[in-house]
Amino acid sequence: DSDETSRRLLCETLKALGFKILEAGSIDDARKMLDAQKVDLIMIDVILPEGNGVEFMMRLKAERPEIPIIILTSVIDSVSQDELLKAGADGVLTRPFRINRVEELITTLLMKYDRAGRSVPASGRKILVVDDDDALLSFLVEAVKALGFEVVACRSGAGAREAFAGDKYDLVISDFMLPDTS
Repeated sequence: DSDETSRRLLCETLKALGFKILEAGSIDDARKMLDAQKVDLIMIDVILPEGNGVEFMMRLKAERPEIPIIILTSVIDSVSQDELLKAGADGVLTRPFRINRVEELITTLLMKYDRAGRSVPASGRKILVVDDDDALLSFLVEAVKALGFEVVACRSGAGAREAFAGDKYDLVISDFMLPDTS
């Protein structure tokens, strides 16, 4: 984003949500960063001082199709959301936008591109998952971790009671019919 104030506010908000942020005010700065390190997602403003954000996005998509790209736009920009998506954007955020929409879109794209385990911010919330089916327990644990939660897994009602007695949880996901419970 070329607007320093908008970029700073968005970056600070995303940092507060737990994302690691790199910021660039120009296409040249962004190119240098992308050449120097790996990123999981890119956000680009439509209007940039030294070039067109849509053209930059199209070049990046051709070079790095494995990285999701979100285009930031304003209601007054001349490019429609459909045109941006057809040009290769994975998502479009129109200003003014709500931060929950930003977080939802980022999380969805990271999961779609299978980067959720590396990039979804830690929620600070702990979930107890209880199931005697190993395959289902493993699936649930991975799915909940991918959403940024800390997970404790138990294979029995007795194990769950012990875990619950020793710690606090924000949520418990449990099989209703565990063999050692009544």
